[in-house]
Amino acid sequence: MVEKAAGMKLIRTTERTAADQAASYLAKCGPAIQGQDGNGTTARLAKAVVMGFDLEPQVALGVFRQWNATCVPPWQEKELLRLLETVAKWPGERGNLLHKSNEIILPRPVAPVVEYKPPPPVERHPPSLEGFSAASQKDLQEILFFREIGGIEGLTWAASRGVLVTGRWRDWKCYGVTDASGRVLEVRRVDNEKFPKMGPLPERKSHSVKGSQKSWPLGLPEAKEFPAIALVEGLPDFLVAHQVILWEQASHYTKTDVMCAPVAMLSASPSIDPSALPLFAGKRVCIFAHAEKTGFKGANKWGDQLEPFAASVKIADFSDDRRADGTWPKDLDEWNRMGPFTSFKIMPV
Repeated sequence: MVEKAAGMKLIRTTERTAADQAASYLAKCGPAIQGQDGNGTTARLAKAVVMGFDLEPQVALGVFRQWNATCVPPWQEKELLRLLETVAKWPGERGNLLHKSNEIILPRPVAPVVEYKPPPPVERHPPSLEGFSAASQKDLQEILFFREIGGIEGLTWAASRGVLVTGRWRDWKCYGVTDASGRVLEVRRVDNEKFPKMGPLPERKSHSVKGSQKSWPLGLPEAKEFPAIALVEGLPDFLVAHQVILWEQASHYTKTDVMCAPVAMLSASPSIDPSALPLFAGKRVCIFAHAEKTGFKGANKWGDQLEPFAASVKIADFSDDRRADGTWPKDLDEWNRMGPFTSFKIMPV
């Protein structure tokens, strides 16, 4: 019940807990918005609520829930609690925002909230192909000298399609895979040695050039005219798939009259970019998973994504090709180097 008016302030006497007072305080605070110092906004409010109203972190978390729902995007509760716990350890005055007499000064009318308009998407800068060009036969022979990766026919076909290039990256002569989308360039050293540790990057066999989009299915634009796709994981399997397809389907070793095109996800972790899924429409797809937990998880994830679009989807299981010692190839590259094992064709047509 309002008892008296004093200028622009309405004063009432009531019993309100510190948490209630903190909730009233937050109700008149704007949300944290990503790209508009959202972290700073949240940190300042966390300090005001925890220290100003002398609240324990768990109690403060309950107070923050309604405000957090208005944030863009909302904080995960475990992250918000961690921030509140950190603030609780700070030195300084406590309870300075509490109305000790239980006399609550109601805020002036709050201005209408301006509709949030998200900032425009950050422009993606594609990986630079500077220093790379189509691989020559000499380049391909050099690649094969250091690593058996399919064969000269397969590498020649890959180079002619524009998905295999050679050049220099930093101090090393490299070969790389890319496609007409310009979304990815992943490189390896021609001498088959690893790239050394660089800053936060560990020692590694393959390097994705800055700007590469790992969720993009490499070689998909070049598969447009083919009725079937061999979807593999990783750079080596992508190049080996060129050789296996020719070996199984070409009418002559100098021809590329085949029904299937290789496409690669360069890691098992990402999902297929949603914008790429319609390009699989009506195609017969065989996914060649790496025979380990992460590989099968990725293959099944991609299969679920492709099922509504592709004419058919299946996953190749190399465990059927067991050797006498009970082991089997773990990926298409190993399958090709060890055999091949099967007496039937594995590539879709």
